[in-house]
Amino acid sequence: MKPDIDISDKKLKEVATLLNTLLADEYLLYTKTRNAHWNIQGKNFNEMHKFFESQYVSLDIIIDNTAERIRALGHFALGSMKDF
Repeated sequence: MKPDIDISDKKLKEVATLLNTLLADEYLLYTKTRNAHWNIQGKNFNEMHKFFESQYVSLDIIIDNTAERIRALGHFALGSMKDF
């Protein structure tokens, strides 16, 4: 679906490309945060475990919003590690 927002197709593609780069960065941060959550050690385990959980929950929402914005611009959001 092409949005009717008075922006040229070329500019929409440029914005979608930038947003897909952002999406890849966000997903990488999400993955690293999950890894930290799963593998935390030390005397502050409980606090850090909860902290990283709150971070990846927030990142999941951010990632979803970015992907939906790309789709709203009429382009496909990247969705595989190969694409990222």
